[in-house]
Amino acid sequence: RKKPSKKKPPKKRATRKPGRPELSPWADIPQSNIVEVGQGILDRLAIEDEEGIFAVPVAESVPDIAEEYNEAISDPIDFRTIKLERLSQYQSIRELQTDLIT
Repeated sequence: RKKPSKKKPPKKRATRKPGRPELSPWADIPQSNIVEVGQGILDRLAIEDEEGIFAVPVAESVPDIAEEYNEAISDPIDFRTIKLERLSQYQSIRELQTDLIT
């Protein structure tokens, strides 16, 4: 008699939009660590963003295109908005991942 199979469920993948890489969801971390870990991630990304493209809202950094940009981008996000408004509200580190990749 065969033992019941103990197969692991397939790993869930983060939703991918055309033209973007498929990424696995980040591993869960304790909610008490989200702000500290998220801040570290954002600090590292800011270093990589040498031109500061994602530092502040586009509508603020390039006001001439603000109206057109906001019509084209339904949920604009930038590093400052994440740090000041969202980071402390996340229930999961995956919420940060979603904000960064969607």
